[in-house]
Amino acid sequence: MAGEHIAMQLGILIESAGRVQAVAGRSIRWGLSSVSRSSGESNRDILLHDLHDLRRAIARIESSLAPAVGALSAPPETEQAEPLNGQ
Repeated sequence: MAGEHIAMQLGILIESAGRVQAVAGRSIRWGLSSVSRSSGESNRDILLHDLHDLRRAIARIESSLAPAVGALSAPPETEQAEPLNGQ
């Protein structure tokens, strides 16, 4: 059952990434201010919406995997860099 849930979440993630890729391609070719004939929205607006969906899909995957991953989900702490100019 959990595997089916993860598979569904991965499908949503891949679909979201595909939409971002498609609008990024249109934006490169036609520009961010170009307007979609079907929706009437600019590529910029569509890209922002699709990026939001992608971030949400990533967050869902991370929360679904977090119990299985455990301590690996948090990066190890690193040493702090020395302040510039000795301050």
